[in-house]
Amino acid sequence: MRLRTFALLALATLLPAARADDKAKTPTLSLRVKGVDGLLSDLRYLAEQAGRDEELKQAERLLKRMTGDKGLEGLDTKKPIGTYGFLGAQGAADADVVLLLPIADQKTFLATLNRLNVDTDKVKDGVYTIQPQGAKMPAYFRFAHGYLYATFRDGDALAEKNLLKPDAVVGSDDDALALRLDLSDFPRAASDAIVSFLSVRVAALKEKKPGETQAQADFRAAALEDAVGFFKSLLTESGVLTARFGVDRKAGEVTASLGLAGRKGSELAKTIAGLGRNKSVAAAVVGGDSATATRISLELPEGSRKGLTPVIDEGIKKMLDSIKDEGQRDLLEPLIKSVVPTLKQARLDAALDFRGPSQGKTYTVVGAAAVKGGAAIDKQFRAAVRKLPPQLADQVTLDAAKVGDVGIHKMPFMGMDQDTRKLLGDDVFYFALRDDALIFALGEGALPALKEAVKTEAKASPLMQVDVSWARIAPLMAPKQKAAPKAAEEAFKAPGSDRVSLSLAGGDELRFKLSIKGPVLRFLSLLDAADKEQ
Repeated sequence: MRLRTFALLALATLLPAARADDKAKTPTLSLRVKGVDGLLSDLRYLAEQAGRDEELKQAERLLKRMTGDKGLEGLDTKKPIGTYGFLGAQGAADADVVLLLPIADQKTFLATLNRLNVDTDKVKDGVYTIQPQGAKMPAYFRFAHGYLYATFRDGDALAEKNLLKPDAVVGSDDDALALRLDLSDFPRAASDAIVSFLSVRVAALKEKKPGETQAQADFRAAALEDAVGFFKSLLTESGVLTARFGVDRKAGEVTASLGLAGRKGSELAKTIAGLGRNKSVAAAVVGGDSATATRISLELPEGSRKGLTPVIDEGIKKMLDSIKDEGQRDLLEPLIKSVVPTLKQARLDAALDFRGPSQGKTYTVVGAAAVKGGAAIDKQFRAAVRKLPPQLADQVTLDAAKVGDVGIHKMPFMGMDQDTRKLLGDDVFYFALRDDALIFALGEGALPALKEAVKTEAKASPLMQVDVSWARIAPLMAPKQKAAPKAAEEAFKAPGSDRVSLSLAGGDELRFKLSIKGPVLRFLSLLDAADKEQ
């Protein structure tokens, strides 16, 4: 009981209270679930792919016991199910939540309720009143627009003038589940209280700590201010939160996503839209034959970025002061200082592409990171190499190859063990410095791969994305999971059916999305079965 009360209080605080005229507007909350037939088909597909047919059959038998041999007769099993809700003046305490069930035949459905021992004799003005077993309050329902509308607590929510039409709730998309939560009317008093509490806590955290320099303390304070500012914008400028789960049986794909939009015209909306125009230098190097590919493109807010500059200057000075040998300092100081402009950008734009396997069952690593003044860094690197002792300088081949004006340097990859050498097939490390990027490659075919990567240009990219090809990495799993290659061969019959993708991107909304090809579930199920047999 305490848990339920706490949940209601939390909901009342965190979600917007509806005004009296909100009944005619978009609901605060809406939930759409695919029709029973489509939902069962999706579940059967997932169960088949995951090797969980028996568990699904058990669930179907349980449902049959609950509804009887005839099931829920009168229900339209092809149309979607929906729920919508408006919060009242007291938040969740007097919220109106309405369930929509699609009806094929009204009389048959009433007969089904009677068969399930639900008394449907109490009806007034088209609204039925029932008392569900175990419930402390009555429930109400009525038929309209081809649906049964049901609610608890307040039958007035089912007055004809208050009913939302099904299209406004269930829409026309085909996701298995779609949730929409409108946060645009977040209670100002609640947000002010939360921000005030955070401000007090942050003030204490800003105090300089023992052993910390003033520059470090100032940076931490700026970062905390940025964090509070961002959280405040979420409280006061958030628009619609969406969550979706879909099963595309034809495409053989399962997707899940979570999205947040800013209120129209707000700074949060402008920020999210700006993130959707993100371009990445590093992401452009990711090829089409990746076993795994990771790319990330993020930067610190302006306040934190300004606060970081003195910390970098302080750190560089401390590093150089720690080099007691004047010769080493003269060698390294110009090179270290050439990297400073990149550090002060406070931006991480990087990508790592693990490609293969080749016919020789080896892999290639290609990576990149955005830099500022790459030409200056390259110049200082060349100068440093020329000053190295001969036994070290001979390890580096400057301009081993060229792409236009960009020189590609070559050196051995130190410390590579036997397993890694077997995996990559080559221990030569190649890298190039364009004015905007550091690009490198390692492994079989590294030089041709690097030459192609050097030619790439910045392109639109999510803020973060991770792609995995399970068929391509299955050979890497073999030492610990011997069944992996065979399971991959059995599960992945079509090209691209082994993919998993995870991304975070801006635009109309800030969206986190996970996409999994159905056969991946089969692959993981086969691995699980093989592990159990061992």
